[in-house]
Amino acid sequence: MNRNRPFLHSAISFALLAMAHTWASTAQAADAVRGGLLWDRYWSVNGATQPTGNHPLYPLGGPQSGSTTYRCKECHGWDYKGVDGAYGSPGGSHYTGIPGVFGTTLTTSELTDIITTTSVPNGHGFGSYGLTDGDVDDLVAFIQTLVIDTDLYIDAQGEFIGDPVQGQTNYDSVGACAECHGAEGTAINFGAPADPEWIGTIASANPWELLHKIRFGNPGTIMPSWVEDGGSDQVAADIGAYSQQSHPAQSLCTRLPRTSCAQSEKAVLQVKKPANAAKAKLKFQWTKGAAVDQADFGDPDTTTNYALCVYDSDLAVVSTAPTIDVRPNAAWLSKEPNGWKYKDKVGTYSGIGMATLKPGETGKSKVLVVGSGATLPLPAAVGPDRFFAQDPSVTVQLVNENEQCWTAVFTASKKNDAEMYKATLP
Repeated sequence: MNRNRPFLHSAISFALLAMAHTWASTAQAADAVRGGLLWDRYWSVNGATQPTGNHPLYPLGGPQSGSTTYRCKECHGWDYKGVDGAYGSPGGSHYTGIPGVFGTTLTTSELTDIITTTSVPNGHGFGSYGLTDGDVDDLVAFIQTLVIDTDLYIDAQGEFIGDPVQGQTNYDSVGACAECHGAEGTAINFGAPADPEWIGTIASANPWELLHKIRFGNPGTIMPSWVEDGGSDQVAADIGAYSQQSHPAQSLCTRLPRTSCAQSEKAVLQVKKPANAAKAKLKFQWTKGAAVDQADFGDPDTTTNYALCVYDSDLAVVSTAPTIDVRPNAAWLSKEPNGWKYKDKVGTYSGIGMATLKPGETGKSKVLVVGSGATLPLPAAVGPDRFFAQDPSVTVQLVNENEQCWTAVFTASKKNDAEMYKATLP
C-alpha cells in the first residue's frame, strides 16, 4: 500500500485547482473591448512598430498593400464575416476570399495559436509582429464575446436598422458625440482636406465600420467605447441610422476651385489661428459683385446646403484648406426679397456664427460669412513665417447645392504669418 497516494492525489488536485484559477483569472483579465480596438489597428493601441510589406497570408495581388494587410478587419471584415460578408464581392477594393470569425467554433487555445504563431495551419504569426500574449488574450476575448451578427443592425442594402430619432438623442446628448464631431459630424475630417471623410461618409460607404467604431472607439484617439460605457448594440445602430439620414457624406467643395462662380470687385478674407483655439476667427466678405437673384440662394433654412471652400496654392499646385459645411437649419432667417440672414451664437455648424446673403443688381449684391472658436476647421500654417503659401493665390468660394457660387481670388495679402492671414480686393 502506498501511504503517499492520498497526499499525491491532494497535491495533484490542488495543482489542478491552482491552474484552473490561473486560467480563470487570465480569462477574466482579458479586455474584450481593447481586443475590438486591436482588431481595427493594433499598433495604434499597443505602441508596436507599424508593420511594413504585406502580411504573408495576404493574397498575392490583393487590392491592398503594406500595413493595411496586417489589420484584422482587412481580411475578416468590419462585419467579421470575411468572404461571406460585405467584403465578399470579387474585384472589390477589400476582397481577399478569406473567411471571417463570426460563429467560429475554435477553442481559446486554437484561436491563440492561430493568431500568435505560424506553427499551425493558417497561423498568422502576430507574435512576431508586435502582439504580446496579453494583446492576443484581449483579441481572443473580443472574438469570443463581442463579435456580433451585424445583420441584426445593418440590412442587405447597407442601411442601419434603427431609430434615427433616438439616434440623434444618443449622438447629441447621451454619448456626447457632437462635442467632438460637431452637430453635422464634420468637425473631424478623417480624410484629406481635398477629399474630406466624415461620420456621414463612413455611415454611407461602410456602415459596418461605423458600427464597429461606435462600439469600440477609434484606435489612438480619445473616442470612447459605446459598449464599454454600457451602451447596447441597438442603441449604437440608432446612432448609425441618424447619421445616415442626417449627416453629409461629402462636401460641396470640389477638389479644385469652380470656374463658373460669380465674381466681385471687393472682397475680404481674414483667418486667425492662435495657439488658443478658442480664439480662432474667420471672415469672408464679398461685395459689389455680379447680379444675384433671391432664388439663387435657395432655401437654406430647410433644403439648401452651403459650404465655404478655401483653396491655397503652392508653386501653382492647388490644395484645399478648410471646407466648412453648413446644413439647412432654423438659424437662417428669410429676408425675402432681400436675401437671408444667419445667426448662431454657439456656432453649431463648424463654428459659423453669422452670415448674410443679399441679392441685387451688379454692384449691389453681398455675401458675408463669419466664424469663430475651436470648432472652426482651420488648417495648420504652411510654415513658421506664413499661414497660406499664396503662390500665386488664395481662392475662396461660397457654394450651395444648387450650383450657385460666389468667389474671390487673392493674389496679395496685407498680413500672412504663422497665426494670421488677411487680404483684400481690390
